[in-house]
Amino acid sequence: MIETTGLVITEAQLADIESALDEMLTGAKASSVLLVNSDDGSLLAVRGLTEELDTTSLAALAAGAFASTREIARLIGEPEFTVLFHQGKRSHVHVNLAGDRGLLMTLFGDETTVGLVRLCARKACLRVEHAMSA
Repeated sequence: MIETTGLVITEAQLADIESALDEMLTGAKASSVLLVNSDDGSLLAVRGLTEELDTTSLAALAAGAFASTREIARLIGEPEFTVLFHQGKRSHVHVNLAGDRGLLMTLFGDETTVGLVRLCARKACLRVEHAMSA
């Protein structure tokens, strides 16, 4: 069981979430997929190549970036933005809202496309949202 900032995830829910992340990882041809608690930036689940990554810092920074983006949306009259995308020379980051409390962070390179990542992320976010609300 995972417990963080009032969020409790059971073993069964975690199994469903990890299955969704596995499918996202292979379907999108991503290198890593992280599920982050959007409230406090804690890491809920991770899949893929992460040995050389500081996943704790990545999770906290993604939550902070999303909080900033939420405020930008409010200032321009949008209820919220649901996606963040950062493109580098070789490495890219795609972050989606996944339910009320989750952020799905996908790290990928040039071996895939942002379109495929977006498509797979939509499906994964629905599965994560369903698992977290069960």
